[in-house]
Amino acid sequence: MSAHLIRLWERRYQAVTPSRTPTNRRLYTEADIARLSLLHRAVQDGYPIGHVARLSTEAVHDLLVSTPAPLSSPVEARPRRGTISPEDLVEEGVEAVLDLNEEALDSALERASVSHSLPVLLEKVVAPLMERIGDAWLEGHLRVHHEHLASAAIRSFLSRLRLYAAAPSTAPLLISTTPSGQLHEMGALFVALTAATDGWRTMYLGPNLPAEEIAAAARSTDARIVALSLVYPPDNSETRNELLRLRRYLP
Repeated sequence: MSAHLIRLWERRYQAVTPSRTPTNRRLYTEADIARLSLLHRAVQDGYPIGHVARLSTEAVHDLLVSTPAPLSSPVEARPRRGTISPEDLVEEGVEAVLDLNEEALDSALERASVSHSLPVLLEKVVAPLMERIGDAWLEGHLRVHHEHLASAAIRSFLSRLRLYAAAPSTAPLLISTTPSGQLHEMGALFVALTAATDGWRTMYLGPNLPAEEIAAAARSTDARIVALSLVYPPDNSETRNELLRLRRYLP
């Protein structure tokens, strides 16, 4: 178990309550360790942590030795052994950003990519994580440097996944970017990654690209699709004009 997951279970579910040293470091007893081990086994066997964390250690032990883990519904399979829920991975990511721990954030994202399919990874882990970070920044709980660390780490992670899914040179090409004045690039990265895993060659051009440059890249590479990610308020005339210009420049 990672330190971040243990801290998450402490804070969110009161799974254990370690004592503290004079310098505020956690001290776990043998009983704490035994309880965490049992809870970890229970989660691996498919029990929700929110359910088993409310039980006594003895009750968790009895549950594991006497009762098969329940199916969450008649048609839904048990989670794969060792799978961490998307919600817990989001919480772990938020904790890592709060601690400015890029390594822990990357570790949570890597485990999410192993444990869950790409749609779940993007829709249930990465997008909610970015939303939580954005909300925390707006509410004053995070500073700009927290948001920048998270964005850089997630951008790097998604770019690695896209490269791993590289298609053959004969596959059709999709170009992904954001138009001039648009700085929020995660949607463009999501589309590029999804297209790559579906067999497309993808070229991600980064954010804030003028219409002339997008069109030049599309024409010189014979791209089949230009995918744009943008925030489009009705009164944003700059974005509207960029889209109209791009429409004229492209075949």
